Amino acid sequence: MQADDLQAWHRVSIDNPLRVAQLLRRLADEGTILLNGMDHRNLPRTAVVARVEDRALVVKHTRIAVERQPTLVFSFELDGTSYSMAGTPIGEDHNDPSLLRMTIPKSIHVAERRGRLRQDVEIRESVWMRLQGQEPSAEIAGEVVDRSRAGLGLRVPNTNDLREGTEVLVRFGADARDISEAAVVRHRKTEESGGWLRLGLAVQPPKASRLLPVDSREQVLPGGIAAKRWSRVALARRTIGLTSSRIARRISGVREVSANIEVVEFPNGKGQRVRGIVDRTAQMPGGPAIVVPPAWGRTKETLLPLARTLVETFAAAGKPLTVLRFDGTQRRGESYVDPTCRAAGDENLRFTFSQAADDVNSAARFLQTDERFQADRLGLVTFSLAALEGRLAIADPGGPEYSAWIAVVGMTDVQSALKSVSGGIDYVVGKEAGVEFGIHELGGVRIDIDHAALDVLKSDVATLEEAKRDIARISCPLTWIHGRDDGWTDIERVREMLSVRGGGPKKLLEVPTGHQLRTSTEALDTFQLIANEVSTPLCGEQLKPVVPRLVDLDLRNRNERARVRGSRPKMRKFWQDYLLGQNAGIGMQLLGATEFFREFMNDQIDRLNLEPGMRVLDLGAGTGEFCEKLLERPGVPNELDVVAADFVPEALSRARLRCASSDAIRLKLCAVNAEDSLPFADHSFDRVVASLLIAYLEDGPRLMAEIFRVLKPGGIVVVSSPKRDADLSSLYRETLSEVGPQDLMRLVGAESAGEFDEVQRAYLNEAARLLDYEEHGHFEFRDPPELVALLSEAGFTAVDPALGLGNPPQTSVVTGLRSEA
Repeated sequence: MQADDLQAWHRVSIDNPLRVAQLLRRLADEGTILLNGMDHRNLPRTAVVARVEDRALVVKHTRIAVERQPTLVFSFELDGTSYSMAGTPIGEDHNDPSLLRMTIPKSIHVAERRGRLRQDVEIRESVWMRLQGQEPSAEIAGEVVDRSRAGLGLRVPNTNDLREGTEVLVRFGADARDISEAAVVRHRKTEESGGWLRLGLAVQPPKASRLLPVDSREQVLPGGIAAKRWSRVALARRTIGLTSSRIARRISGVREVSANIEVVEFPNGKGQRVRGIVDRTAQMPGGPAIVVPPAWGRTKETLLPLARTLVETFAAAGKPLTVLRFDGTQRRGESYVDPTCRAAGDENLRFTFSQAADDVNSAARFLQTDERFQADRLGLVTFSLAALEGRLAIADPGGPEYSAWIAVVGMTDVQSALKSVSGGIDYVVGKEAGVEFGIHELGGVRIDIDHAALDVLKSDVATLEEAKRDIARISCPLTWIHGRDDGWTDIERVREMLSVRGGGPKKLLEVPTGHQLRTSTEALDTFQLIANEVSTPLCGEQLKPVVPRLVDLDLRNRNERARVRGSRPKMRKFWQDYLLGQNAGIGMQLLGATEFFREFMNDQIDRLNLEPGMRVLDLGAGTGEFCEKLLERPGVPNELDVVAADFVPEALSRARLRCASSDAIRLKLCAVNAEDSLPFADHSFDRVVASLLIAYLEDGPRLMAEIFRVLKPGGIVVVSSPKRDADLSSLYRETLSEVGPQDLMRLVGAESAGEFDEVQRAYLNEAARLLDYEEHGHFEFRDPPELVALLSEAGFTAVDPALGLGNPPQTSVVTGLRSEA
């Protein structure tokens, strides 16, 4: 960005050199923080004005790589008003590298509440406007100065009635008697003559007479899996008469065969390769087809259970159906990625929503035109952030015609979505103010914010008002399924977006799920609900949904993953960052500081039934959460010997520091790789706790066999694991509602209190990788019945299976007893 480019984004600027100098000196006197975005590790780039010279501004900066910024853009706030300014770097101070000299900004720009960049009109059009609720006789005449798809700039006679936030009705042309636009005043400026106003309006579709009703359900699908209280183990038992599909294969020797995977390729609008997987009822062309784009940070393999539910539902009714799941371009997966972004973790750096929308419509056209499919009706199913690209695709007047759209746990607009996953950063407003953000990690995905944000501004998908305009233009039936426990989205925001006049029929369902929907019983019910909702517009009748056979589903999943999965990643660095935090920050202690985690650990301690003199093995001890919570309890049994074992020695060192001040337990540290045989003698422990460990190992049954070996007869083991579809958004929301900067200062020192935003974003990103590894088959999350089956196979009597950690709970916990014999 050039310094002069800021003028295009701001109609209110301070250009007087004396006034600019006064503001700069005030910045220096008050030590005002200047923001320059974030670096690639989500750390803020900041500066303060050190001094103002005749021809240069000297700033003291943090983390600003001058060689990467030919123009320095800063934003700041004074007296509640946001400003931005830009200058060219002159050079650093050789005696103090933190001091940087830059040219004096020519202008300082006031950040307005502007919707989108507007273009001047060559011929000024007459316009009439009046306040909402007033009669036509109260109209004010004016003229259009500039316009965009999202807004208008008007020149009207000065009046006090038109304040920021005022809702107005606008009509164009002297002969037009109908109101053609509803809008809201975003900013106003009085011209120097005082007789005229310049108004900036955000155009919005007219609201419906009442808000869309919400169909709030206590069960995802009445009579579904959850209503019958069937677990996945119970479903597998119904299918093959054994405890689970994986255990069944080991016991019965079921032969491994390759499930048929139909991989397809097609070009997008830029001619770039898009790769997908097709599931269909029969190898015959014709009939309806459904497009399923990937959710944020996910790949086409993720929604296999949805695809199989849809196909088997239609097949059971004798109806044809084709489902296409694909990897988007410039994203993780097998589709095209810019050659400079193909290193692991860089795939999304060039991602844009407009390109993602083009991929969606290219997939739809492929299904319509390819001789193998020749789809005659199209449906679209989107999850999470993909609702944004889905909305763009369907609202595109030049795109294919869709017969149905099902949006599941969808996000309404880029502005609110990115604020949710970034810990509150408003990238849209920042980018409009000229801030250079650089590369950020959002929900575990690295993205070039500047590249993506410019596309967002150009494509008009940033705000809720823009979402409303698109929804009003979408003519096909729309069903929006909102998860009641989804921490990323607000149902009232969804409701407001859908409550616009215009467009096709709309339905808002609220179901008792979180944001993650893949393999849990709630997810399988949701996929049946989707099949139920999409069948009527696609085939003219509502079909009875079908649950796929779990053995086949498991086989297909492992074969699809085997196609694309590389070797298991080296985990030591990941676990070090997860447990200790990046740069040895706070890590797991942030979650451990919450009341709901304390309750979770106390429940596991209660299950151990500890007695004085016992020897306890804490497997996967991490930074000592078990020991710390044990010591916080009144009446700790005397003379406990606790062996804290973990894969990361640095985490154990922190555990020693956290528990060093107490003599209540005798603590021994042991570096252990739980994938291997445990370095302990047979029958050497009275109790074993393996908290949130077994899910992260390649061979869970091996670990349980080892625990059985080292546990004394009559001993107790407590095992916990994230449950299927553990919802990161829920834990993230709960953590941030409980833990603040003062808690961080108490945990790791006063100097860290100002870094709370960085810590919480790092926590989110590291935790998001847990879901990535689970999705790719490196980890295996288990529901309580699956843990029970695992312990039973190892020889334990498993008792008291339950859910824990958070509200709603996100982990499975089971107690195992080793018999006296």
